[in-house]
Amino acid sequence: MMSQDIVLLSKYLNANKALAIAICKLADIPILIKGRSGPTGKSTLCKELRELGYIVAEEWELEGTQYSEILEKFKEKRDSNTCYVTITLDKMVI
Repeated sequence: MMSQDIVLLSKYLNANKALAIAICKLADIPILIKGRSGPTGKSTLCKELRELGYIVAEEWELEGTQYSEILEKFKEKRDSNTCYVTITLDKMVI
């Protein structure tokens, strides 16, 4: 349910951005989560989004891969052009 997704995303992003990210699930758009080293919520958000059915990966999971491998990692099934969304969490969580 999209409202559950928006509530979760609102812990990290403002309401408009949370809605935009929630739409990614409906459109099968992969999400890449990155940000500064340390406790910003990257792993937690990634885990929670996966549990809700999003195609999502943290940047470190893709290190050392080529672009084509990233698409494969994201389970990309399109033949040509593609897109993905990046969420950057830089604010430290206390």
